[in-house]
Amino acid sequence: MDGAAAGNHLEVVKWLSAHRSGGCTTAAMDGAAANGHLEMVQWLHEYRVEGCTTAAMDAAGTNGHLDVVKWLHEHRSEGCTTAAKDGAAGSGAFEVLQWLHCNRTERCSSEAMNYAAGAGLLKIVQWLHRYRH
Repeated sequence: MDGAAAGNHLEVVKWLSAHRSGGCTTAAMDGAAANGHLEMVQWLHEYRVEGCTTAAMDAAGTNGHLDVVKWLHEHRSEGCTTAAKDGAAGSGAFEVLQWLHCNRTERCSSEAMNYAAGAGLLKIVQWLHRYRH
């Protein structure tokens, strides 16, 4: 079920949930979030008990899925780590980086600047220089 959730195969996940006792793990919601599958994340939240880990918001942020990041922030308690901001900085997800800065207490690590600079993202490097704490 974890792979089906990460691949956004909602009908498969629903069938497996109804017909198998094995269920899934936190990797289901983590994977769905990482891949930007908001509807899947919402379904898992509503109908499954496994939940997710901080990897869900970290990967959603890294991959630029702001809608998923916002939803996780509003509906889940796991939060994120510095990896969310670091990853957003390095992948060019500037809108996600700014949203995390304004709405989450987790800071970015010194790696955020390295990731952004290594990717040639001058605008993000300049922003981090000004706002990173």
